[in-house]
Amino acid sequence: MGITYEGSDPYKGLSFQEQEARMKSGVYPSQPIIPKKDWDDLRTYILSIAPDSLTTNKTKQAPKELIQFQPTELGLDQRKGTFITFLAYDEKNNSMVTANLNGSVKKIVSEPDSVIHVWQTEKAVTSYIEKLLNGINNTNIWINNAKFKSNQGCSSAFRVER
Repeated sequence: MGITYEGSDPYKGLSFQEQEARMKSGVYPSQPIIPKKDWDDLRTYILSIAPDSLTTNKTKQAPKELIQFQPTELGLDQRKGTFITFLAYDEKNNSMVTANLNGSVKKIVSEPDSVIHVWQTEKAVTSYIEKLLNGINNTNIWINNAKFKSNQGCSSAFRVER
């Protein structure tokens, strides 16, 4: 529950729509829920046990060096920042699968700098499942909550299933 005290206005700087939403939320009730004396006693108690100031840790510890592996940068695309919408590790093939907002699905295999472009669509890919059933590549891709399915591999046309 929010509290309004002298000099505070929980609706200051809000648009009428935001004020209405805050009023409907019940965070700041129109009438106090507890008597003012009880609130003042509670406030006095909390302030009496609160520290005068907060301490901060100004010394930053350097991260420990990782000796188990050596990182290798991979060029997934030429853009700065990340647009990844899907990431999975394929244990069977020892590879990673990534997808991004631009609709690109890529597979990163165990050799350094080996990125294979698997599929391209015009919308963001949010899930990618590739299974081999009876020798046929059975791939499912989820784009904006629509399921695209292929029984012939990623290079074929996909049909939409809802």
